[in-house]
Amino acid sequence: MELTVGKQVLRLSTTAPDEHLVELVSMVEAKLASTGGAQRQNLAEAALMAALALADELVAERGRRSQVEQRARETVIAAIARVDEAISHVDAR
Repeated sequence: MELTVGKQVLRLSTTAPDEHLVELVSMVEAKLASTGGAQRQNLAEAALMAALALADELVAERGRRSQVEQRARETVIAAIARVDEAISHVDAR
């Protein structure tokens, strides 16, 4: 498959679906534009800035996911404790 990123043509041989690659290229192009990469003469510098911005977003998203997972664990543990408490009251009768 042939993709264009930052005016550079890339030829890829991959098992990934074309739609997925097009979506990824779209994300990179958007990040290039938002970091001013589209106006830069040096594509390597522009690509590095876009990569750093995307990596920063990934780290932030992982942090948010970790917080959600922790809250979910705490909620499940609290629910199990309430169920155990309810069962112990039933058993005590």
